[in-house]
Amino acid sequence: MGTIIRTAVRRHSAVQSCVGYFAHFCPLALRRCCCISRGRELPTLLLLLLGSTSAHAEATYISGHISDVTFIRDAVYLRVDAGLPGNCSATSYGWIRVPPENKPISSFILALWARGDAASVVVTVYTDAVDGTGYCSVNQLDPAG
Repeated sequence: MGTIIRTAVRRHSAVQSCVGYFAHFCPLALRRCCCISRGRELPTLLLLLLGSTSAHAEATYISGHISDVTFIRDAVYLRVDAGLPGNCSATSYGWIRVPPENKPISSFILALWARGDAASVVVTVYTDAVDGTGYCSVNQLDPAG
């Protein structure tokens, strides 16, 4: 029992000693990580900042204007002037497929294209990776006002 109390007091005092130079840079949840012991705040903080990695391995969306539309069988294909998302790099000629089951997305693209407003509306196209068709598929389309 005495060991547990001494360890808790030691940990509590280590956290309390973080009122030094870097304590105000560390969020409360990271204080134990940033302020391990006196004099070691900077290396620990740098390790946290430089050692962190991005949560997304590759981009799965692209924002831009719809620059071209075509139809193959029952699917709509589109191109965005900003290029392709990272998960569509193997797609032929920059085309992104809207599967036939995504009727609302297809209808919106067709209406936008028929009105002639495709060049004036910025859309964010969210995609799934390249599938058996050889194209990546649109799973969400978000128009920006």
